[in-house]
Amino acid sequence: MKTLIQDMDRTIKRRRLLYTSKNKEELEEINAFKSKYSKFAFLKYAALGIYVLLPFMEKPAWCLTSSEIDRDTKEGYWYCQNKLETIANSNIPKLPAWATNSIYILCLMVIFWFIKARDVYRARDPYDRVPLTLWLIAIAVADLMLTLVVDAIAFSQDSFDNNWLIRMAIYPYINAFIRPVIFTLTVRSVKSFWRRYVAVIVSSLPMAIFIFVYVFYFAWMGQRLFAGTIEGVENFSNFSDSFFYMFVLITTSNYPDVMLPSYAQARHNSIFFIVYLVVGLFLLFNLLLAIFYSNYQERVEADNTAHIDPRRAEREDRGGTYV
Repeated sequence: MKTLIQDMDRTIKRRRLLYTSKNKEELEEINAFKSKYSKFAFLKYAALGIYVLLPFMEKPAWCLTSSEIDRDTKEGYWYCQNKLETIANSNIPKLPAWATNSIYILCLMVIFWFIKARDVYRARDPYDRVPLTLWLIAIAVADLMLTLVVDAIAFSQDSFDNNWLIRMAIYPYINAFIRPVIFTLTVRSVKSFWRRYVAVIVSSLPMAIFIFVYVFYFAWMGQRLFAGTIEGVENFSNFSDSFFYMFVLITTSNYPDVMLPSYAQARHNSIFFIVYLVVGLFLLFNLLLAIFYSNYQERVEADNTAHIDPRRAEREDRGGTYV
């Protein structure tokens, strides 16, 4: 996993470099491209913003297949409301499915064009594969096209009720799941944050595993310690229940309720839960947070050192142009 993240870092940093050359004509061409790209970059961010915010005006899947919605009325067509107006509604008008799906496709095409246009001037390794963003855009567009075709066919209500394939195809579920990933990979600052975040999680994984083993051990101890008691029957009847209640306890969500049956029998039984909380919550959790913060800070400093300084030095040596 660590090697995979390092390879991903090198690939992302390499693709940030524009193609460089000491040839004046090529440099002028690159500068002209930068000027045009910056001039029309607002279209990319406008398309991305519409792509992310349009779900607020998109008809949900249940609205497209529900028999309660009378689509011949204004309330049913624009607000997904039934005749009795018993459905909780935001009162935001919902666009027809064909309109939202068409807008999605248009936005994805704009994002696709900007990614491809920028890649023309990037210094790319000949062994580089197609960027993941382009694959996701292609999958999302295919899903939206399928939804448009299904939406154009007039299916009966019985088809919606009895055929799960039609219910799945009438709404672009794949596009909905891919949308946040495309947003993350398209916005550089968000992509950099999540890359660091995943790397920090991986580096902090040993401590997280240790906390998991800690909860596992106390769940096993509690099951045997309180066997044959009211506490054992209610909260430690089997290992799955024991682990669940002890895992919730480390967040204090079920404290002190989880220990009250044993506390009512003997007050010294509370020592088991107090020790568990003091060590787990106040020591191990804080230690995990400190490790997480330290790893993230080191990651940010390493990225700044490896990204800014080499680019500046290479630009001075080669006389190239970077963005």
